[in-house]
Amino acid sequence: MDGAVMCNGLYPLEDRCEVLQAIARALRPGGLFVLTDPAAGAVLRSLLVHHLRHGGLSAVASLPLLVASGVFSMLIAQQARHQFLATSEVRRMLTEAGLTVAVEQPAYAGVNYFFAAHKAESTSA
Repeated sequence: MDGAVMCNGLYPLEDRCEVLQAIARALRPGGLFVLTDPAAGAVLRSLLVHHLRHGGLSAVASLPLLVASGVFSMLIAQQARHQFLATSEVRRMLTEAGLTVAVEQPAYAGVNYFFAAHKAESTSA
Protein backbone atom coordinates (compact mmCIF):
# COMPACT_ATOMS: atom_id res chain seq x y z
CA MET A 1 0.00 0.00 0.00
CA ASP A 2 1.05 3.59 -0.53
CA GLY A 3 0.38 4.75 3.00
CA ALA A 4 -1.07 4.03 6.41
CA VAL A 5 -2.26 6.21 9.27
CA MET A 6 -2.59 5.34 12.95
CA CYS A 7 -4.22 7.80 15.35
CA ASN A 8 -4.20 7.00 19.07
CA GLY A 9 -3.89 3.31 18.32
CA LEU A 10 -0.38 2.34 19.39
CA TYR A 11 -0.58 2.76 23.17
CA PRO A 12 -3.25 0.11 23.87
CA LEU A 13 -1.49 -2.61 21.87
CA GLU A 14 0.39 -5.37 23.62
CA ASP A 15 2.27 -6.29 20.45
CA ARG A 16 3.32 -2.82 19.28
CA CYS A 17 6.51 -3.93 17.55
CA GLU A 18 4.77 -6.71 15.65
CA VAL A 19 2.04 -4.34 14.46
CA LEU A 20 4.60 -1.78 13.24
CA GLN A 21 6.53 -4.53 11.46
CA ALA A 22 3.32 -5.68 9.74
CA ILE A 23 2.62 -2.12 8.61
CA ALA A 24 6.16 -1.80 7.27
CA ARG A 25 5.80 -5.08 5.36
CA ALA A 26 2.51 -3.90 3.83
CA LEU A 27 3.94 -0.59 2.61
CA ARG A 28 5.44 -0.42 -0.85
CA PRO A 29 9.00 0.96 -1.06
CA GLY A 30 8.68 4.70 -0.51
CA GLY A 31 5.31 4.23 1.22
CA LEU A 32 4.43 6.59 4.07
CA PHE A 33 3.29 5.78 7.60
CA VAL A 34 1.85 8.56 9.76
CA LEU A 35 1.44 8.03 13.49
CA THR A 36 0.07 10.18 16.26
CA ASP A 37 -0.43 8.89 19.80
CA PRO A 38 -0.52 10.29 23.35
CA ALA A 39 2.93 11.26 24.60
CA ALA A 40 4.35 9.89 27.83
CA GLY A 41 4.14 12.47 30.59
CA ALA A 42 1.71 14.74 28.74
CA VAL A 43 -0.36 16.94 31.02
CA LEU A 44 -3.92 18.08 30.49
CA ARG A 45 -3.11 21.66 31.52
CA SER A 46 -1.19 22.36 28.31
CA LEU A 47 -4.12 21.15 26.22
CA LEU A 48 -6.60 23.31 28.14
CA VAL A 49 -4.40 26.40 27.79
CA HIS A 50 -3.99 25.72 24.07
CA HIS A 51 -7.75 25.53 23.52
CA LEU A 52 -8.43 28.67 25.54
CA ARG A 53 -5.70 30.66 23.74
CA HIS A 54 -6.73 29.62 20.25
CA GLY A 55 -10.47 29.16 20.67
CA GLY A 56 -11.34 32.13 22.83
CA LEU A 57 -14.74 32.10 24.45
CA SER A 58 -16.02 29.42 22.11
CA ALA A 59 -13.49 27.04 23.68
CA VAL A 60 -15.25 27.33 27.03
CA ALA A 61 -18.06 25.15 25.67
CA SER A 62 -15.56 22.35 24.99
CA LEU A 63 -14.04 22.40 28.50
CA PRO A 64 -16.23 19.61 29.93
CA LEU A 65 -15.26 17.35 27.03
CA LEU A 66 -11.56 18.24 27.43
CA VAL A 67 -11.64 17.57 31.16
CA ALA A 68 -13.43 14.25 30.60
CA SER A 69 -10.85 13.35 27.97
CA GLY A 70 -8.05 14.17 30.39
CA VAL A 71 -9.56 12.06 33.15
CA PHE A 72 -10.10 9.22 30.68
CA SER A 73 -6.45 9.49 29.58
CA MET A 74 -5.25 9.34 33.18
CA LEU A 75 -7.37 6.23 33.82
CA ILE A 76 -6.02 4.60 30.68
CA ALA A 77 -2.45 5.40 31.67
CA GLN A 78 -2.96 3.58 34.98
CA GLN A 79 -3.64 0.31 33.17
CA ALA A 80 -0.47 -1.78 32.93
CA ARG A 81 -1.37 -2.86 29.40
CA HIS A 82 -1.84 0.71 28.16
CA GLN A 83 1.40 2.60 28.00
CA PHE A 84 1.96 6.10 26.66
CA LEU A 85 5.39 5.97 25.07
CA ALA A 86 8.31 8.38 24.98
CA THR A 87 9.15 9.63 21.51
CA SER A 88 12.57 7.95 21.73
CA GLU A 89 10.86 4.59 22.22
CA VAL A 90 8.52 5.16 19.27
CA ARG A 91 11.44 6.21 17.08
CA ARG A 92 13.30 3.03 18.07
CA MET A 93 10.31 0.81 17.26
CA LEU A 94 9.74 2.49 13.88
CA THR A 95 13.40 2.10 12.97
CA GLU A 96 13.46 -1.55 14.06
CA ALA A 97 10.36 -2.15 11.93
CA GLY A 98 12.34 -0.98 8.89
CA LEU A 99 10.93 2.55 8.61
CA THR A 100 12.90 5.78 8.31
CA VAL A 101 11.58 8.64 10.41
CA ALA A 102 11.26 11.80 8.31
CA VAL A 103 9.26 13.95 10.75
CA GLU A 104 9.03 13.81 14.52
CA GLN A 105 7.30 16.60 16.42
CA PRO A 106 4.91 17.32 19.25
CA ALA A 107 1.26 17.59 18.28
CA TYR A 108 -1.98 18.73 19.84
CA ALA A 109 -0.41 21.17 22.31
CA GLY A 110 2.31 18.68 23.21
CA VAL A 111 -0.15 16.08 24.48
CA ASN A 112 0.46 13.84 21.46
CA TYR A 113 3.44 13.20 19.23
CA PHE A 114 3.44 13.08 15.43
CA PHE A 115 5.68 10.87 13.32
CA ALA A 116 5.91 10.52 9.56
CA ALA A 117 8.08 7.61 8.44
CA HIS A 118 8.67 5.94 5.11
CA LYS A 119 9.81 2.59 3.91
CA ALA A 120 13.12 2.73 2.07
CA GLU A 121 13.01 2.64 -1.72
CA SER A 122 14.02 -0.69 -3.19
CA THR A 123 17.65 -0.73 -4.33
CA SER A 124 17.44 -3.92 -6.38
CA ALA A 125 18.26 -3.55 -10.09
